[in-house]
Amino acid sequence: MPWNDASGDRLRNWTDLNRSIFYDQRKIAILPIGFCYPGAAANGGDKPPRPECAPLWHGRVLDHLPNPQ
Repeated sequence: MPWNDASGDRLRNWTDLNRSIFYDQRKIAILPIGFCYPGAAANGGDKPPRPECAPLWHGRVLDHLPNPQ
């Protein structure tokens, strides 16, 4: 189960969502920032999102969601 750890607890706290709402796929969708894998960073983790990806993909995806907020 994604976000079923301390980071998920923190995210649910930040968004003021309880577990039942957070995991209800009819109500919640978590989208990546850029929709493009930026590659691995030299010091571990991922590089920052590429700036051209979000403008290219966010509108296309959000157009398919009934009430994005």
